[in-house]
Amino acid sequence: GIYSAEKLPESWEECVSSLQEVQRRPVKPEEEIASEDQAFENLQKERLELIDELKKTKEQLDSAKSLDTDRRGYSGEAQEQLSRLKSLNLFESSDSHDRICPICHTPLNSDHVPSYDDLRNSVNQLENQVRGVAEPSAKMQQAIRALDEKVDGLKTKLSANRESLEAIQTSNQKLQEVRDRGTRRAYILGRIGLYLESLPQLDDT
Repeated sequence: GIYSAEKLPESWEECVSSLQEVQRRPVKPEEEIASEDQAFENLQKERLELIDELKKTKEQLDSAKSLDTDRRGYSGEAQEQLSRLKSLNLFESSDSHDRICPICHTPLNSDHVPSYDDLRNSVNQLENQVRGVAEPSAKMQQAIRALDEKVDGLKTKLSANRESLEAIQTSNQKLQEVRDRGTRRAYILGRIGLYLESLPQLDDT
C-alpha cells in the first residue's frame, strides 16, 4: 500500500526515483486508528451522560407519580368526607328555623357546638381544597406523560449508542490489521531509506 503504478519502473534511475518518491510520500495509518479510537471515546462519554440523564429523569418521573398518587388519595378522601357531610342534608334549607339535626331531630341554632355556620364554613373550605387539588390534575398528567416520553427517548438513544459501540468493537480486527500494515510499511520504508543512503553519488556508467 505504499506504492502503486500501472507500469513498474524499468531503468535503474527510474527505480531510484520511485523509491525516493515513496519515501517522501506521507503514510499515516495512525490517523485511521486515532479516528476510530476518538469515536469510541466520544461514544463512551455520550453513554455516561445518557445514563446519568436517564437516572435523573426516572427520579423526576417517580416523584411526579408519587405526588399524583398522594393528590389522588387526598382528593378521594376529601370527596368522601364531603359526601358524608352532604348526605346529612344539613344545608338544604336556607331558613335557619327549618334546620333540623338529622340524627336527634332537634332544631339547629348557634348554641350548638359546632354551630351550623361552623359546619357550613368547614364544608365550603373543604370544597375549595378539593377544587384546588383537582384543578392541577391535567397539568400533572401532562408532565408525567412528558417525562415518560423523555425516558423512552433516552432509552432509544442508549440503544443506538450501544449498537455504535459494538460496531466499533467489532472493527477492532480491522484496526489491528491497520496497525500491522503500518508496522510493515515502517519496516519497508526504513529499508528503502537505508538503501538510498548507501547509494554512491556517481553517475551510472
